[in-house]
Amino acid sequence: MGIIIFRGQNLWAKTDNNNTAGFYHPLLCHLLDVAAVAATYWDECPDSTVRRKLEASLGRDARSRVLFFTGAHDIGKASPFFQNRVPEIAGNTGLPFPRNALSRPHGFISTKVLRDVLSCNRNLRLLSRITGGHHGVFPRAMNLEMGADTLGNNDWDRARREILDEFAQTVGFDLNQCNRDVPEISDAALVPILAGFISVVDWIGSNQDFFPCESQCG
Repeated sequence: MGIIIFRGQNLWAKTDNNNTAGFYHPLLCHLLDVAAVAATYWDECPDSTVRRKLEASLGRDARSRVLFFTGAHDIGKASPFFQNRVPEIAGNTGLPFPRNALSRPHGFISTKVLRDVLSCNRNLRLLSRITGGHHGVFPRAMNLEMGADTLGNNDWDRARREILDEFAQTVGFDLNQCNRDVPEISDAALVPILAGFISVVDWIGSNQDFFPCESQCG
């Protein structure tokens, strides 16, 4: 049996707040952390206004859609410029880095990646844009024009897809069927509600008292 290489296993999302050299939190783990916070809210607060609004807009599969688009908010961190912010970790990714990698907001990259992976219809494109605006600025069409200097080469594409495949399977979101039965989103309130929800659960999911950095490069 051959060895299966998971290209995204050494990509980081957070580094240790205490400046402990070499310690980080893997990107896939952070996506799962944030989705877990979202799931806890969803399951423990069934009568909340936020949940009712999201269910009304997103239909019968609202839970899995919310968990996926919430957790996937940081997939844009799987990009050369962001990863190279910590060279000692970047050196262990096994991925090639372009000489002149461009700095772009990772949320904008998240939107671009999600739209490319999902072959989005109009409603999934909106959800991808909301996800990419989790830091308060929603990407415009011009912000999503990106090349290899931002996204990296095909190895980076495969790494992002492997992370999303693993993440989607864990949260129960079918990437191959996600374009089916997507309800028409007509309530404009969905945008601030979902964007605010993602921001809050990301804030909780980034708290290193709950989700410490325990991976170490090298």
